[in-house]
Amino acid sequence: MLFSSPSWFPPAKQVVVEEENGIEDEANSVWKCMLERKGLPSNTPYVDVASWSKDYHDTYLHMLKREKKRQKSINGIVYEDPELNNKKMLLTLKSMQANNARYHPACINMTDDEAKQIDSFTCDECRSLDLNQASSSADPDILETLKQQLEEQARAAEELVKADEELERAAEERQQAAEQARAAEERERAAKERQQAAEERQRAAQKRIKELEEQSKSMLT
Repeated sequence: MLFSSPSWFPPAKQVVVEEENGIEDEANSVWKCMLERKGLPSNTPYVDVASWSKDYHDTYLHMLKREKKRQKSINGIVYEDPELNNKKMLLTLKSMQANNARYHPACINMTDDEAKQIDSFTCDECRSLDLNQASSSADPDILETLKQQLEEQARAAEELVKADEELERAAEERQQAAEQARAAEERERAAKERQQAAEERQRAAQKRIKELEEQSKSMLT
């Protein structure tokens, strides 16, 4: 969204460039004034959204021209033409640098400020992201951090798979041991039953022998 009127932007006297101020301090002051005009919290980090970026560039440069600061030195650098190579440096905000450290490496290039907050956008939610989803203009350190993070996640996933396999093998071994124990108990019960049956037959045989002996004695008498 572009603003056609500069009425939302603070008056020039509130953001006039002073030689003793550093570039980041001046840009940060402009940014805070802009947030105040927009009714946003003063700690809202700078987000390089295209519409805000262009609007911020044009208004800030117009302010510099209007205040006739084109030949002034800011932090030891002479800006003969603010429209040339110094735009990016003028708009480097200290708040952005401070907040980048709080952003998740895999999400640093997202344009949604809320999604970039580390406390609401966690590793688990961006686990599927890869290097192709990072901006080609991103800081190499960020890409390296993302690469390392993805490698660590891959190693962690492999370790989880190995741990699951170990648990599965242990469960199978426990199941086999339980089956072997049940089989041993079955064999032991069968052996006891055979022993009891043999004892019953032996007692029956002894009883029959006694009966025959008694019959034989009675016949002799």
